[in-house]
Amino acid sequence: MNLQVKFGNFIFDNPLMNASGCWCESAEKLDELQASASGSFVTKSATENYREGNPSPRYV
Repeated sequence: MNLQVKFGNFIFDNPLMNASGCWCESAEKLDELQASASGSFVTKSATENYREGNPSPRYV
């Protein structure tokens, strides 16, 4: 099954990607995402130095 999509000038193997902020809190996890079957990945925001995230619970 061909899931290839074109968005503007970009061609993606498929439209599947991680949710914003999920599985992207380290360079290692980004490398894993890049090597996965995902068509793309969403990083949310990134900083050079570690910082605390929002306190739990994050979802209500």
